[in-house]
Amino acid sequence: MKPKSGNRFRVCGTPSRTGCITCKIRRVKCGEEKPCCKRCTSTGRKCDGYAPVKPSDGSRKSPSSPAKYLPPNPNLDPAEQRLLYFFRTFTAPKLSGYFSPDFWERRVIQATDFEPAIRHAAIAIAAVHQDYVGWQQSKVYDPSIQSFAFRQYTKAISYLYQLMSTQTQQLDITLTACILFISFDCLLGNHESAIIHLKSGLKILEDIKMKKAPGGSSAHEWEREFSPLLLSLGIQAASFANPRQRVDRLALWVALKNAGLPAQPTRFYSLDEARHALDTLTADITVDRTAAADRTMDRQCPNPRSSEGLRHIAAMQAWSETFEIFLLESMPEDRTIITKHDLGASLLKLHSLVFSIVIETPEPSHKRFDEVLAHCEFLIAAKVNSPFPNENLNFTATMGLIAPLFFTVMRSPNRAIQQRAIDLLSRSPGREGTWDADDALRIAGETAESAGYYQDFETPIFSVSGSMSPQSEVGMKNFMADRMIWPFGEKYHADMSHRASMVHEVSFPLDVQPNLDWIPFANTPVRSNTV
Repeated sequence: MKPKSGNRFRVCGTPSRTGCITCKIRRVKCGEEKPCCKRCTSTGRKCDGYAPVKPSDGSRKSPSSPAKYLPPNPNLDPAEQRLLYFFRTFTAPKLSGYFSPDFWERRVIQATDFEPAIRHAAIAIAAVHQDYVGWQQSKVYDPSIQSFAFRQYTKAISYLYQLMSTQTQQLDITLTACILFISFDCLLGNHESAIIHLKSGLKILEDIKMKKAPGGSSAHEWEREFSPLLLSLGIQAASFANPRQRVDRLALWVALKNAGLPAQPTRFYSLDEARHALDTLTADITVDRTAAADRTMDRQCPNPRSSEGLRHIAAMQAWSETFEIFLLESMPEDRTIITKHDLGASLLKLHSLVFSIVIETPEPSHKRFDEVLAHCEFLIAAKVNSPFPNENLNFTATMGLIAPLFFTVMRSPNRAIQQRAIDLLSRSPGREGTWDADDALRIAGETAESAGYYQDFETPIFSVSGSMSPQSEVGMKNFMADRMIWPFGEKYHADMSHRASMVHEVSFPLDVQPNLDWIPFANTPVRSNTV
């Protein structure tokens, strides 16, 4: 499916007075299902929820859930109450990006009603979101919100520890909390902490597969629900693992591979299935490439013409062909409307294209990067033309546009393509998991300004994100050596003498050190039976 531009949103019908915001804007009748109406979800649109409505006398509240309106909770102070509402109304709909909102807008929001660990983890993420929105407006972070976010995070961990110490193990709550903790840490650049939580989630999934975990048939349902989320977040966190710890890093990638699909499907039935298959393939190929680099004690990527390299290319081509068939089968009759499905499909094609460039050749053609930028332009234009406020400001838990654009600046040998990518980065503000647009833009701009710089080294797909901590100056070369990770075995050999204004990882306040004792295997290496 080629990216399109210039499409207009067609609106018709009678305005909905009590329906969701999306149906009101489209002036169509809303089914009023909660949390997302079927009229939106069935057509691939993003349902933006329902505006608060003051009930009339004698009216009865609908039993549907989860509701965005929050009755006062005596266990929460006013700041916590306000941020929990912020999470339900603004943060949760953002975190899922273009894919299924079911986890964030159903499971998490419902769990905040009865589970303190989930409630305070959600409040912590909402605080990060609110502070980031404030920074976009004033370019100043609020230290009080930073400290508040960490306190909520540690409070959530304490509640989870109490839950696991006093009750029968509840795997669904534990895995939900684990994903929230990973998301919180990734959004702040706390990669080591994110990996600790990631290992715990992967260990639980491994126990489910080995039938060592309680839960019966429900446990296997949880595996199907949580595996895609852990894999998607885990790929980001693992990509920032210390490259000097070769054995642990390889074991982590193997665990991610094992958390994926046992075999590539021959048919996709949803965008989420296609993404899970692509993430599984990414982990599978990364295991092979990391193992090959470790065997040769070199970070140089394997030769794409080797038998292993050819197998990787064939696997990516097979995924692309299956995805194209899915797009043809799921194409709606009305092509005058750009849907959430279209945007998610374009993003998946973008990610698969970038990964294909990585594994196919060390010298990609200009045409391949033109395709990357075409998808980015399509996605950015759709956000700019969106009728919803603040839609252009990204705040998602998973990778989006920032990484592919940064990769294009670093890998393209063409100055014009580099500049286009930088321009697009400047038009795509936000934070996507471990990726921060402002930091990526700053590094990309300095890279492009350094004559001949882009010819001297090959960069990884992944870069460090920004954080809420104050900025400080560090040497670019030292930063690359210590923090940049090379998940695809690519070699760094640049001689950079200039300096860049970078952001360190967030440090916990001394009085808010989290207790990770809830994780009995936090320091236990993830087992790997295969490489």
